Amino acid sequence: MSLLHFALARPEGVPPFPEGWGKPPSPVQHPGIVSVLYSGVGTYYYRCAPGEGSGWTIVGTRTAEWVVPSHTVELDPEVELLSMEEAISTLAADATRFKQDFETLSPSLHAQFAFQPTAEWCRYQMIRDQESPVYVASPPKFWGARIQHGSEIHYIVWTYRPSNDPAPKVIMVHLRATSETFAILFKAVILVVQSEKYQLIEAWNMDSELEGAIGETGGRLYERTGQLPALKWYGTEKEVDWVGNNK
Repeated sequence: MSLLHFALARPEGVPPFPEGWGKPPSPVQHPGIVSVLYSGVGTYYYRCAPGEGSGWTIVGTRTAEWVVPSHTVELDPEVELLSMEEAISTLAADATRFKQDFETLSPSLHAQFAFQPTAEWCRYQMIRDQESPVYVASPPKFWGARIQHGSEIHYIVWTYRPSNDPAPKVIMVHLRATSETFAILFKAVILVVQSEKYQLIEAWNMDSELEGAIGETGGRLYERTGQLPALKWYGTEKEVDWVGNNK
């Protein structure tokens, strides 16, 4: 893993390749200023440094979790449930707005970066567990929900994790919502999750503006210990914020 830095990073972002490590790896076509991974082994990758310094640092483990209730939930008539393709196209159509939001963030003392959501990224999140026997036996029908909010489309797009560790869950991949529209859309999530017989709903690093809505909809916040996002910054800045670290 330490070798990977020399393949991914701009040459000026890493120290000289250690002589005792043999032949350096070939760099990718477009070396970057940052690399990220998701760790299932805690802080292990922090030790995987490019010869000196540190490797990947865990960031943003704040997680919202809801236990799926058993009571009946009514779907707002203005909410539209989305197939996989409709959910992907809704997210992709919102990508320009994501870029605009990032460019208009308040000034920060830290460097900031974000990965713009794409249709391909969204599709990968949805199909990564498609070989699960649960999927094969009963493929999910709905993968998102949206509602018109003034001139905007507000939405939640999700994916399914059929593993029993600790229980089958739905994870929100991306969303655009206010506290008001989140509560409306979240009822759609619950309705679908109940029909698919999943037990938990999860979201990563939701915007602080929606923290009140998490409690109001019965959720809790905690710091998770699995699937941990980690980054390695190859720039000169000492502090950096990963914006949109949602999934």
